[in-house]
Amino acid sequence: MTIVLCPGIHPPAFTESFIKGLDISPHDLLVFPTNRYPAYSVYHLVQFLQETVPKQPKQALLLIGFSAGAVAAVGAATVWQLHGSVKAVMALDGWGVPQLGTVPLYRFSHDAFTAWSSACLGGQSLAFYADPAVAHLELWRSPKTTQGWLIQNSDPAIPSPQPLTWTRTTPSTYERSTMAEVLRKLLKKYGEI
Repeated sequence: MTIVLCPGIHPPAFTESFIKGLDISPHDLLVFPTNRYPAYSVYHLVQFLQETVPKQPKQALLLIGFSAGAVAAVGAATVWQLHGSVKAVMALDGWGVPQLGTVPLYRFSHDAFTAWSSACLGGQSLAFYADPAVAHLELWRSPKTTQGWLIQNSDPAIPSPQPLTWTRTTPSTYERSTMAEVLRKLLKKYGEI
């Protein structure tokens, strides 16, 4: 099991709160040290992974990146996949971050507009957005209390957050959930918990 957390630019206490909110043992995680490297740096994240991840051929990574950390997570996953294995990337408020390569990308957003405007950059058919909207940093700090919608589209290329009125060409299902529940659902899907 190798879950890699890629924090954004914020106090370290927010990452500690995120880990507690997911109810995962910190011993099961690698946390990219954004106090030593730029949170957005693909180069530094890849270097960190090369130094810390056991050299096992079947060791697959699952990356969770927040904000600037989502930039590093998506880029590093693409690089890592050249010589290793990546299960998925979960981008939390990775607004403007495109899906690169074939690594599955799941998007989590602090509001409906961010979800809609990020969906056109690629991602899987499962996504989450906060409703009511929360502050950007609150998404990382409080996953257990961030309420919203789990969206499942039959066509992942079609953005369709429920409150917005853009025309949908494919059916979507919506389920009320917390962000922590959706993250844990995906972690279970990929055998991480």
